[in-house]
Amino acid sequence: MIIDLIAQNYPKIIFFFVGIFGACIGSFAALIIYRWPRDISIVRPSSHCSVCEKKIKAWHNIPIFSWLFLRGRCAYCRNFYGFRALIIEIIFMLAAWALYVKFGLSLALVEKFGMTFLLICLAYIDLDTYTLPLSMLGLLILWGFLFSFLYYYNPHAYVPMGEALGVLKYLVLKIPRGLLADRLLGGGIGLLFFSLVNLCATWLFRHSKKLNAQQWAMGWGDPLLLMALGLFVGLTHLVLVIFLASVAGSLIGLANLLGTTPPQVDEDIAPGALPYGPFLALAALYVYLF
Repeated sequence: MIIDLIAQNYPKIIFFFVGIFGACIGSFAALIIYRWPRDISIVRPSSHCSVCEKKIKAWHNIPIFSWLFLRGRCAYCRNFYGFRALIIEIIFMLAAWALYVKFGLSLALVEKFGMTFLLICLAYIDLDTYTLPLSMLGLLILWGFLFSFLYYYNPHAYVPMGEALGVLKYLVLKIPRGLLADRLLGGGIGLLFFSLVNLCATWLFRHSKKLNAQQWAMGWGDPLLLMALGLFVGLTHLVLVIFLASVAGSLIGLANLLGTTPPQVDEDIAPGALPYGPFLALAALYVYLF
């Protein structure tokens, strides 16, 4: 293929454009993160300043470079946009480079970059709103199903996950099953396990008066997210993902309890509650990509 020839003879050119592509996708992700929870179309209206409402011109919207040139401000009213968009664009540029270096131009690169894109969007939205959009979770689940079957019919395209480090390797289950069965079992058991945890924990906390009748121990988006992650890491690595997410969440939760009294976010969310989606996303990205 032409792209393969270019990659072999001009690797620096491909590397440069992969970074540009990643930054552009990061800019799109920042837009989704802002608009999706607010039920605003990601197509219309076009990018505009939230203060003066003037349309942002194309040369004012170049990922990373425009932010640096304009110092993160609107070109018209000088409203400061903040650092989030820049950070997300840099994250996606670095992720695109890292995945390209590891997997090259392959089916695995498409799968893993797509999963990374959806997980980062979900993590940011969960941080902002304490909710995981069902439509985006559905996309992630479909993405997992799609590549589970693609690898079943094209096993040569699958790239095995790396060896877990240190004692973490003991959390990887040794299940003598095929890749498709492993992934489907991971998705199904992940959904059932977190659903049962949510029901049992909610009953216990409501019985002990730590939650009221409207509050749940966790959102119902978390079981669906774990189902999606199970379709990528399989049942073999599902325990490892849950363990890493739980450790990270516990450490942040403990630090949160030792700090100032947390505000009431919503009447359906207990004071001091933390969104669990970002921890699951980080754990899955670590396990599946590295």
